[in-house]
Amino acid sequence: MTAEALLRDPDVLLSGVDSVAVCDDGFGGWSGIGAVETALAAGLPVTLVAPGAAFAHGIPPESRTQLLERLAGRPLTVRLPASPMRSAGGVLVVRTAFDGVEHEVPAGLVVQVGTRRPVSVPFPDRPATWIGDAVAPRGVSHATAEGRAAAEEAALRGPDRVR
Repeated sequence: MTAEALLRDPDVLLSGVDSVAVCDDGFGGWSGIGAVETALAAGLPVTLVAPGAAFAHGIPPESRTQLLERLAGRPLTVRLPASPMRSAGGVLVVRTAFDGVEHEVPAGLVVQVGTRRPVSVPFPDRPATWIGDAVAPRGVSHATAEGRAAAEEAALRGPDRVR
């Protein structure tokens, strides 16, 4: 299940679940944090699994400080850096990056956090170059790099060929 699906309908999706594992995409953004807080608010123990070496590093520092205060004393286990390997029977097997050891964590529900995509393309008949967060939420550096690449490509096409 995706984080977006969980956040849209948590009451139904968490009904009858005894534990949640949130598998972050490594960017440590609000989608993963939202899934964690939603499951905790339902009174469930949560394991956050992320391939990166930091927790919630994709959110602003001032928000992270407040987040850590909200999470203090809650039933949250963080597995870093680790990747999900397989899931069956209410158990998620994760492998830690440094030593390759596999661990079983309780996971009545596995939530996958990933790049959000638009549901539909606005104005599909209009030609356009999509850059950065026009397609999916990204950091400023990603959008800037993609914008620069698009500008260089447009410059190579010449002014009469820019759309």
